[in-house]
Amino acid sequence: MKILKKTWPYLLLLTITSIYFVYLLNDSRYFFYDDFTGFTFVVPRSFWQIIKDSLLSRDVDRHKIIGYLVTKLIYNLADLKVEVYFLSLFIFHTLNSFLLFNLLKRLSKKPLISLFLASVFAWRFYLWWFSNIHMYLAGLSMFLTIHLWLNYLENQKSKNLFLIWIIFPLMIYSYGPTVLLPPALFLLSLFLKKSPKKLLPLIFISITYLLIYSGTQANIARFTDSNNPYFRPVSVSTYLTTSSIYLSDLSAGLLPQSIWLTVSIWLAGLVAILKFKPKLLLIALCFPVTLLANSFFPKHTMFYYLYTPIVFIFILFSYLLQSKHWWAYLIAFLVIFNPFYNLYQVAFRLKHPAENLDKKSMSMIVKQTDQAIAEGTQSFYISNWFVTPNLRHAVAEALPLFLNSPKKNCFRYGHSKITEILTLYPKENCIESSL
Repeated sequence: MKILKKTWPYLLLLTITSIYFVYLLNDSRYFFYDDFTGFTFVVPRSFWQIIKDSLLSRDVDRHKIIGYLVTKLIYNLADLKVEVYFLSLFIFHTLNSFLLFNLLKRLSKKPLISLFLASVFAWRFYLWWFSNIHMYLAGLSMFLTIHLWLNYLENQKSKNLFLIWIIFPLMIYSYGPTVLLPPALFLLSLFLKKSPKKLLPLIFISITYLLIYSGTQANIARFTDSNNPYFRPVSVSTYLTTSSIYLSDLSAGLLPQSIWLTVSIWLAGLVAILKFKPKLLLIALCFPVTLLANSFFPKHTMFYYLYTPIVFIFILFSYLLQSKHWWAYLIAFLVIFNPFYNLYQVAFRLKHPAENLDKKSMSMIVKQTDQAIAEGTQSFYISNWFVTPNLRHAVAEALPLFLNSPKKNCFRYGHSKITEILTLYPKENCIESSL
């Protein structure tokens, strides 16, 4: 009974993530867009080449080194079996949910409130694109860094700082924007009435990193190009627009995308914090600080950007739910996070598994392409019913990785949505692959 008493919160979180994992397997999910782009980068390279080419790149998007190394490891072990990649997401998100529960319990001293909040995180922030491995790994490093920093604040042992200095670069090279964690830890330290001076070198690194990589020619070009999805007009109106998108996405559409509604909720939250415990404003500020790097992309405001910054909102609610008006904060939390989203769809799919159409279609594309190569055919018809937009991207980006023919690298591949023809474009100086 003692063991059960200690482990039941973790078993509950494990049950939640397990249910979602099985749901994804039953819901015809497959590799998606960025997954194929990632494969084309990691598969031809050795582990060392991935590190070297990533570090030499001035494109900060190429600096997700840890995720690329994990992808390479899984590929070496399991080839392109999509279930194994989904299993890795399940493992990392479950670990992060455990660490969040421990963090909330450590700060709030309220196990049940902490478990409730961690359960919502486990459910609502289960990211299913395999490309989100970068966010999961960054989240894991972030949770470890926060726990180690709290350890240091409690016992002043230098080994905690030593471990932070090891994990910090792993976090940055999992997902660059997490470089803004040190300023948030500075605010958290002030809230806890502890000295944050040991964070100053990390804060200096954070500022330097941002200045270097936001100022590269490639990033400036895409940030200033209004046709680029990463167009970044830095202004108050852009910040308010992206904030309203994030809020609407958090609530899964329960709250409409509205700047005025967003500002109203901010003001209501500010009044609530000042009335209950003004110092909590320091915790609340950690969220916009850690989200700052992704706060000015009106064309690319993605839900997964919230995975690491949202931790500080959960910390904030772990205190608010202890107030005498806890019921009001609970209602606000349920509206903002909408933990009931997707419940019916998950329950339905658990009972009625769907055939994985993308996986089946990809097998058909591979079979027909291998046959075309063997027969010397340069094109063949395959319906848009099978070649979805996602798989059309896969054909252009990564089809050779799925093919079996030794001549698979001798062609470029493309499928036309208009003609529904898949074409093999011969390359010069072709070298056959050894199977």
